Amino acid sequence: MAYCRVVLADSGVKFCERFQRKLADGQLSAERPLDSDPLWAATLSFAWAEKRSGVSRESLLVVAARSAEFDAVNQLAKRGTKLDDIVLTPTLFQWQEDGRRMTTSRLALAIIAVVASILLFPFKQTIAPEWTIYALGADRHPLANITVREVWQQYSLENEGHEEDRLTDSSGRVQFPRRNLRSSISQRLIGCFKQVMMTGVHASCGAKSYLVAFGKGVDTMDWADFSQEQGTTMPWQHSTLVLKH
Repeated sequence: MAYCRVVLADSGVKFCERFQRKLADGQLSAERPLDSDPLWAATLSFAWAEKRSGVSRESLLVVAARSAEFDAVNQLAKRGTKLDDIVLTPTLFQWQEDGRRMTTSRLALAIIAVVASILLFPFKQTIAPEWTIYALGADRHPLANITVREVWQQYSLENEGHEEDRLTDSSGRVQFPRRNLRSSISQRLIGCFKQVMMTGVHASCGAKSYLVAFGKGVDTMDWADFSQEQGTTMPWQHSTLVLKH
């Protein structure tokens, strides 16, 4: 519901800022402001923060499309109603709030909704960092025109890896862009489980990246510190490859 309102904020749809609850006798409660509910305020704030952080509209829609309000707007739009003419009524919450049992039910539903949203939301993950590499000889002089190959893969989600070759410049420097992939936590967990089931103890899960540098008489095994060739899932990384001799 919160993500629906964020996605459609500039659409012209007029959302109601009030809600009602179903009472124990089947009647509806009096209307109350949505912002009087702390859970609503926190959820809406989180949704707006996601949008401001650069999360794409398509990713926000994954969650927004699960809202009853979004479905209502979508159905009206399919019938030819202009978005500017759509005025939604107060939201009806099915859980009740008249007694300890009902309050506990409400809390349980809220926890389930939050956990489900976290598990299903496609978060952006860094598969390989924005990577700056320097290739140096044993005398610390820069090595130009060395081929540096970057290899990266999200093993929980991808069956094949990716690679790109670039040459170092006159200062021995080469840079690769950050490699990102959007996926939900549930997708990553299920993908890792499948890997374990297929390959057993040798399964690889998660994001991995590494470098292979060679050329002009330099072999991949000639570098002094192999740890410099291993990538991280941090946004940025600097590595310095120095020849053994």
